[in-house]
Amino acid sequence: SFCGNGARCAVAFAETLGIEVSDLTFDAIDGSHWASKTANDIKIQMGNVENVHAFENEFELYTGSPHYVKISDDISSETILNFGKSIRFSPKYISEGINVNLLKGISPTKIEIASYERGVEEETLSCGTGATACALVWDKIHNSGTNFIEVKTKGGNLKIEFKRDSSNGYYDIFLVGPAEFVYSGEINLIKE
Repeated sequence: SFCGNGARCAVAFAETLGIEVSDLTFDAIDGSHWASKTANDIKIQMGNVENVHAFENEFELYTGSPHYVKISDDISSETILNFGKSIRFSPKYISEGINVNLLKGISPTKIEIASYERGVEEETLSCGTGATACALVWDKIHNSGTNFIEVKTKGGNLKIEFKRDSSNGYYDIFLVGPAEFVYSGEINLIKE
């Protein structure tokens, strides 16, 4: 499935290779995405979200990857790990898997989240598709009147921009945030 933060990092890396990234389109497993880099941020266009399925204070939606979101005041590492595993490995999701997020509201336009990612099977410090899912859930609940939600993850801050359609879906969704180069390495492959 699509990785929003990975896409932001790929755009930043493309720039180091001399590729113009102020107006870029790339293809991913879920379709084409537009991207742009400004001085401080990389902006990735996400796919449209037609449905946010709600079950009391829990939600399910697809933002390039499937996400299960629960509203919670407790977004501790222990809680996301336990809750994430219980949902991810439940009979409904065991075969395909699902990413799990806990969402803590700060204000109508600010949230804090914790993420459990399938495949990793652990808490991760940031999940771009999860931040997007949580922002859209928060907007659906609060109808903030704005077209953005600021998202604090354990790995840093992101901003989700969006527009609402007349059937309660979302379009023109953008994941916005920095991508920092932190490591360079070299691998030597030995042919036998």
